[in-house]
Amino acid sequence: MALSTYDELQTSMAKWLWRTGETDTEAYIPDMITMAEAHFNRVVRCDDMDAVSATLAVTSGAATMPTGFRQMRSVRSVDSPGCKLTYRPVDYIENLDDANTSEPKYWTRIGSELHIWPRVTTTLRLRYRTVIPALADDNTSNWLLVKHPDLYLNGGLAMGEAFNMNDERIGFWKNETARIIGEINGENFLIAEDGLEMPASGAVI
Repeated sequence: MALSTYDELQTSMAKWLWRTGETDTEAYIPDMITMAEAHFNRVVRCDDMDAVSATLAVTSGAATMPTGFRQMRSVRSVDSPGCKLTYRPVDYIENLDDANTSEPKYWTRIGSELHIWPRVTTTLRLRYRTVIPALADDNTSNWLLVKHPDLYLNGGLAMGEAFNMNDERIGFWKNETARIIGEINGENFLIAEDGLEMPASGAVI
């Protein structure tokens, strides 16, 4: 059976998880998939999650993070080409001089907002990682399901066996899920000429 859509994934999981008398299992499969996706977002790290904001307008040192933001890769100034901002904790930035109006130097995150110092009005370019688009009735597929259907199936089954209280199978599916995630993350590394591993994208987080 194919595993290219949300419905096909649910159908396959129901077949794998079915047991006589377990009438509730199928109804909770969407929850199992949602929980698996939450886990994927925490541990999968690959170039398919990368995005770039053409511009992000910052007013008086603050701007709203792009929709779907998960993890920052780099922050650069559009107004000052070549200027790359460095991350600093909130407490560090709050102790700096607010009267400074030189070019942006540091960035931090407060909730859903990006804050920079100096607190100037400027334009930034962000390179960041996004959340994996969640599967749903109105979003029947995504890049992760297309490229790695085995991850969705194994991750969903780990949650399903926990629901079914089938302790003997939980460990197997969890181990398979971890193995696949390791392989996915490993695809994003190349072996350089000097034998050292580097991210396939050529960037360092």
